[in-house]
Amino acid sequence: MKSQELPEHNPAFEWKASRDISGLDVRIDTFRHKATGAEHYHLSADHPESAFLVAFRTQPQDSTGVAHILEHTVLCGSQRYPVRDPFFLMTRRSLNSYMNALTSSDWTAYPFASCNQKDFYNLMDVYLDSVFFPLLDPLDFAQEGHRLELDDEDGKQVLQRQGVVFNEMKGALSNSNSYLWQKLRHHLFPTTTYHYSSGGNPEQIPELTYQGLKEFHQSHYHPGNAIFMTFGKEPITEIQSKINDQALKHFPAAAAVHGKLEQRFDKPQIAKESFPASDDEKGHVLVSWLLGESTDLELSMKMQLLAGVLLDNSASPLMNFLESHSLGDAPSPLCGLEDSSREMSFVCGLEGIDAADAAAFEAELLALLNQLATDGVDQQLVDNLLHQVELQVRETGGDSMPYGLQLMMSSMSAAIHGGDPADLLDLQAALDHLRKEVKDPQFIPSLIQQHLLDNPHRLRLDVVPDAQMRSQEQQQETDQMQQLLQNMTEQEKQHIQQQSEALQERQAEDGDVSCLPSVGRQDISAEQPYPQPDKNSNGFIGFAAGTNGLVYQQLISPMPKLDQQSLAALPYYSACLGELGIAGTDYLDLQKQLFSHCGGLYCWTKSGAQADNLDHASGYMVVAAKSLSENVQLTQELLLNVRNTTRFDELPRLQELMTQMRVRREQSLNSSGHMYAMSAAAANFSSTARLNHLWHGLGSLQPLRDICDSLDGDQQWQQKFQQMHQKISDQPFGHLQISHDASEFAPIAGASDQFDQSKLDLSMLQPVEAKAWLINSSVSYCAKVYRGVASAHPDAPALTILAQVMKNGFLHGAIREQGGAYGGGANHNGWQGSFSFYSYRDPRLQETLDDFDRSIDWVLTQPISQQMLDEAVLSVISQLDRPGSPAGECKQSFSGELFGRRAAHRSRFRHGILNVTAEALKTVAAKYLKPEQGIVSIVTGEAVYQASGLEYSSQKVL
Repeated sequence: MKSQELPEHNPAFEWKASRDISGLDVRIDTFRHKATGAEHYHLSADHPESAFLVAFRTQPQDSTGVAHILEHTVLCGSQRYPVRDPFFLMTRRSLNSYMNALTSSDWTAYPFASCNQKDFYNLMDVYLDSVFFPLLDPLDFAQEGHRLELDDEDGKQVLQRQGVVFNEMKGALSNSNSYLWQKLRHHLFPTTTYHYSSGGNPEQIPELTYQGLKEFHQSHYHPGNAIFMTFGKEPITEIQSKINDQALKHFPAAAAVHGKLEQRFDKPQIAKESFPASDDEKGHVLVSWLLGESTDLELSMKMQLLAGVLLDNSASPLMNFLESHSLGDAPSPLCGLEDSSREMSFVCGLEGIDAADAAAFEAELLALLNQLATDGVDQQLVDNLLHQVELQVRETGGDSMPYGLQLMMSSMSAAIHGGDPADLLDLQAALDHLRKEVKDPQFIPSLIQQHLLDNPHRLRLDVVPDAQMRSQEQQQETDQMQQLLQNMTEQEKQHIQQQSEALQERQAEDGDVSCLPSVGRQDISAEQPYPQPDKNSNGFIGFAAGTNGLVYQQLISPMPKLDQQSLAALPYYSACLGELGIAGTDYLDLQKQLFSHCGGLYCWTKSGAQADNLDHASGYMVVAAKSLSENVQLTQELLLNVRNTTRFDELPRLQELMTQMRVRREQSLNSSGHMYAMSAAAANFSSTARLNHLWHGLGSLQPLRDICDSLDGDQQWQQKFQQMHQKISDQPFGHLQISHDASEFAPIAGASDQFDQSKLDLSMLQPVEAKAWLINSSVSYCAKVYRGVASAHPDAPALTILAQVMKNGFLHGAIREQGGAYGGGANHNGWQGSFSFYSYRDPRLQETLDDFDRSIDWVLTQPISQQMLDEAVLSVISQLDRPGSPAGECKQSFSGELFGRRAAHRSRFRHGILNVTAEALKTVAAKYLKPEQGIVSIVTGEAVYQASGLEYSSQKVL
């Protein structure tokens, strides 16, 4: 269909516009619902996956988290589906490839995707009823938002505050980056909705009332304030009929909720804040500018270009300034352009800097910008950035998020703020215009002058560390609860107790879920196709796939035998490749070459047990890049040069890289605490799990810190890295290439068919004792792990289904709904041979560990119904069958082959999943899950741990 042709659609909607976006093979049609003004954007594409989202403009005027708590509560039951928790129930009655609900600063969205037509419309029914006709039960508000609970501890009444969002935000703001972002927005936007925390500040969340929640839903969740986006090949008429009949026709017209523009500063501002820190942490300094409206496509493209030229890589002038600055440890991860809000902002800054140096840093930053505005920038940087944008426009995504949702989410902000989403998807004309403009050598300098140097709406935020802040906050909360309890009447206490009992009764209800739609086993495909190489000979593996003119290449080498110290350092060595110079070229020139000819170069390690043998660990080093097809040869030369001739004599650069890695690893502790806890406990059961703990877990921190300390004093690690490099570059390598067509295959000379013969000797790695790992956090992450099996073992499918049954049937209710944690569950890992229980952003410790044990008793003593079994199978199959990008699926297929997970193995495992019985679940539970054999690992705050009374050995990590 040509864009000028009127698409068939439901008569309740009027067609507004159409546009063909040839680079994406997508046509976008714009509609408006006649009666209510609701907007609908449909992205037609010949794609196996269909996607849907409904979004509402949400403009909170405080930090009580009303939009966030409402997002949770609307999913707890609706008029047509009056069951407890239909959202989570549908995750197990569906073949979805993605289900979520998201609260941003000025919108709330409810997206999903599925490859199954029946499932797509089932989910649409539930989503539409949930957001437009929710029950909003007061008990669900108490569960998801906040509530008071009275407990008895040693015969003494104790008052506590609970709530899923309350605990989620305590955990979220324990992450320093989230905390800093909230503080930056608070000061940069003093008069608009961005001034507030849409997720909620735990100190203010208790101020939200049930009535306030209902009023916010009434004022914001109506069709006139809604945006619908859909993707795929389903007929527009059928989609719109469903939207109209299920929701829109039941509402009158109402105006959209639009926020105001920020009042501009007349001069730059300085703000100061404190943040909870460990004893040896330094501060942060952030400098931010408020720019123009994000719906101005020309301005938005200019700002993206400017931010990229300044910050895209280490050769970019501002990034080079930040990375090499002597006053701080690393560039702030908040650096860059923020263009999803109504008004854009630009941020740069340093972390690990003393507050006393803030003014000097800002002065040097402004001096650099003045120099760039006067002298200009290297034209190659500008050309390189446009090249990167072209790569980005061409790339077909879908690996981290379904492709359709990726397109919708990337363009939705335009619709939210009154722009045209098609403009953010169809960038070619804007790119062509930019290519002409940048030929003027004054183009970038004029942008720097106008939008940064001459812009008075600039903020410097100085954030100083406070080692006592976390404990003081916790003490303040304890004192507040004690004071509240002392002032309570017996009637108030009785009301709290009655609410707790009513909530417990509601949480214990099984409920009749038959009203919910479902797919069944008959809707599951018997087989799932896996990409196979179109060429595989002499160490070259070639896949032909829909890459839209891009070529993906990898060089893969088996890891050589290394001593334990070198083995521990391998991830940090690999991260240096592409970031240090090569023979005859320093790192800055290499960065320019890489971003001129390809999309950058990346190196990483991958390891795992063979599918049929946990004792056979394999490990590989991968060097990878993507490029346009005309740059394949140049990219291959860069891959080989980096693999073979990287130099480790650039000591200041090496110090910068190691410090940045240390800072990033430490910052990840609060956002991924459950993964770290599971990794530490699993390290007791296989050498592969021990390696994972050493490379990616808590065991990685001390080796990295040791390297940072050593580089400050001697050249030991420079020499060590160079020796490691020589050993690795002497290994044979294989060459993976993924191109649009097999005729484009271009094997690299020197590839060897011996590259995939890897067997690691990990005998030097020791188990990890059960312990508490102490970080700077006000919540906990708990894990208890048991020995599992390799993925080819006959018991692997049953253990995989068992984990899902335990999560669905017991753990979700006990840990999230009753315990107040943001999440919890179980999984079986066939790569490491472990069965893990976990919780995430958890207010409890011992009680959660008890729930892990109780879940085992539950599965052994209670009947497992056919419905429970079918729901677990659907959940696992939807994960196995989740589609990726064309290139991503080829990479995944190749990676599986390296570790013995060939198509036949995957097919056997899939058939095993489909044929698991309830009896088999009880058998493997009794066989593998003996509570006394589990290993406990906890990641938590020091004050939280001390108050718990637990007596595991502890280690302070941060």
